[in-house]
Amino acid sequence: MNTNFFSNLAQIQENLKLSLTISFDPKSLMASVSIHPIGSENSDPATSKIMPLILSGTLQDLDDNFFESIQKPISETVAFFNNTEEYLKTKKSAEKQSQIEKDQKQNIKKLEEQLDGITSDENYKPNDHTGNKALLKAQELRALDPNNKKAKAAVEIIKAAQSQKNLF
Repeated sequence: MNTNFFSNLAQIQENLKLSLTISFDPKSLMASVSIHPIGSENSDPATSKIMPLILSGTLQDLDDNFFESIQKPISETVAFFNNTEEYLKTKKSAEKQSQIEKDQKQNIKKLEEQLDGITSDENYKPNDHTGNKALLKAQELRALDPNNKKAKAAVEIIKAAQSQKNLF
């Protein structure tokens, strides 16, 4: 007896892991088949909440209609699983990008504080080594944030003071 049951099942399952449970009552010649989709380890936890598809009927009904009956629900489940996996990938990417931006903001704030510390020091003079130190810090800050107002202002003040120094 060659039914090709598993070959037929493999053709419609579309890379979806399935768990099958078959119950058979020999007295009534009735059977029930429970098909439970299993998400990948990367799937959203919500995928584990999907209820199994249960088909019940006479043996002849199941023989005649089993694959036709499960094809659409299996395709829809595959689409759902693919969507949740893609969602998780984009969510992870967005979280990573958000962390990068947060880290950059923290770095900018840290550099601004360092620049403020240099320029507010009582020994700060824009046209000597403290000015050079502030200029380097401002340039480092502008590398992260080209439009940073504090860095622009510091660079302008330092360059103006240094150009006046070079005149004499």
